[in-house]
Amino acid sequence: MKALIFGNLTIDHNLINGLSITAPGGASFYTARTLSNLNVKTTIISPYGEDFLKKYLPKTIFFPKKALANKTLIFRNIYQDGKRKQTVDNIKNASLTSIQHIEANLLTDNDIVLITPILNNISPAEITKLISRSSSSLKVLLPQGFFRKKINKEIKTVSCNMPGNIFKLFDIIVVSEKDCQKIDYLAEKWGRNKTIAVITRGEKNATVYHQGRKNEYPSFNVNKIKDETGAGDIFTAAFAYAFFKSRKIDQAVNFAHSAAALSLPLLPKELKYGLEEVLGFAAYNGRNINI
Repeated sequence: MKALIFGNLTIDHNLINGLSITAPGGASFYTARTLSNLNVKTTIISPYGEDFLKKYLPKTIFFPKKALANKTLIFRNIYQDGKRKQTVDNIKNASLTSIQHIEANLLTDNDIVLITPILNNISPAEITKLISRSSSSLKVLLPQGFFRKKINKEIKTVSCNMPGNIFKLFDIIVVSEKDCQKIDYLAEKWGRNKTIAVITRGEKNATVYHQGRKNEYPSFNVNKIKDETGAGDIFTAAFAYAFFKSRKIDQAVNFAHSAAALSLPLLPKELKYGLEEVLGFAAYNGRNINI
């Protein structure tokens, strides 16, 4: 399998219950790490700095091949009382490469294409260009960046200003309930036809809207949570992988829940589990997956 990921890599500084963690991050990192661990040949299109440690994505192809700046986009995540406050630095180095400047061979013949904005820094025109060159791929969107606005250095939640027709281009959309107060209203619209719209809700059920129907899928219980950053991104990558293999929503959701749950007791650099571990954890929790 081959996958292409388009979106920003970051370096994350996380403060969780007084514990400070610095690690590679961004939806591009977590989706790439997950897919690589599942033996998917993965390419990331993202700007990054000389400070980004590629060793955490040893099997991944990077475009551009070399760092274009000294510093990578920084996200600072402060978790307190179940809420997250985010600030950003080095945003001047975060501009995404225009589709017309990307090597054509990277954009074609991918089984899965994921667009993973963490800032609202990709235009509808660029999305349309990328999707038009990926007609045979499973097209996946993590739209969290569409609900964000940088005010000074802080990230605030805002209404999505992306045209509705953009969402119809995707086979799968995965979004967190924390990204938007009216996310069920939007996901129901996205999932009226062919698009599978999934809402993740942490330890609660995931909700799937598809062809006008709504279904709930329970998550797995996790006793120890070390770092929840990136769990939704891991869910997305795992869901896309399992759906590509099985074409069954229930199998894909259970696989994604298992992969996300396994990440919670781990730090980003410890995310080394693959297919056998994900299937095994699901089976241990009474859910047998056939993909």
